[in-house]
Amino acid sequence: MKKAFLLPLLMLSTVLLVAQTIDTDRPTQGASAIVIPQGSFQIEAGLAAAKTTNKGNDNYEALQFAIPTTTLRYAFVKNVEVRLVAQINRFEEKSSYPNFGLSQSYSETGISDLQVGFKFQLLNKEDRLIKLGWLTNFIVPAGSDGFSSESFGINNRLLISHKIDDSFSFGYNLGHTYYEYGYHEVFISIAATYKLKERFGFFIEEYAFLREGYGSQSIDHRTYINGGVTFLAKETLQLDLSFGTNLDLKNDNYSTNTRFISAGVSWLIQKKQ
Repeated sequence: MKKAFLLPLLMLSTVLLVAQTIDTDRPTQGASAIVIPQGSFQIEAGLAAAKTTNKGNDNYEALQFAIPTTTLRYAFVKNVEVRLVAQINRFEEKSSYPNFGLSQSYSETGISDLQVGFKFQLLNKEDRLIKLGWLTNFIVPAGSDGFSSESFGINNRLLISHKIDDSFSFGYNLGHTYYEYGYHEVFISIAATYKLKERFGFFIEEYAFLREGYGSQSIDHRTYINGGVTFLAKETLQLDLSFGTNLDLKNDNYSTNTRFISAGVSWLIQKKQ
């Protein structure tokens, strides 16, 4: 719990790359406060891999892959975009027992629950350093066995972007997810972004999930940190690469360590004038 709030302002997350035509929700875990331009269509897709090990068991590891995660965004009217999020997953678990000369493995592939929702622009004036957005996603239990929550849910987030100067900005998200069987999850994060020489951007982000009702009534928490780089290949095409790890390691034999890597591309298709 001590590492759960390393940043005193741990609240929400978004990346704002200043003066770019394309503004993305990748590669942070938070979402940008900016809605894409009216009539535009944006595709954000990425591959991710995570490895989880157990502190008390060197012979166990779990691998998770997103192949890929895809977000489709379309702004049918000004300041409002409709969104669809889909993900294909691969899970592999490996255990070995050297003393007995045994090993076992398990793997499964499937799709996550679909997310369908909207992003609303609440404040985006050029003369203001603060920009606000609101994101609502409806979670539809259409995923494969083992990857589905098997319950409808709703996720709401307040999105904040804070421009410090032409190169440096902060972003914040504060969110809540609820599933109909009584599960609650709060998402809080903060990200700092630095733009270098027009095309390169760097970010670092800390975020946390606080959960209640998942198997017990106690409040569980998971805290992570990630960082990476973005490259603006052209005004409407962005590439990204990021790395991360969990922070809340406990001093017992049941603690786990998760490290992950992600790479992606975002493409803005603008309405012809």
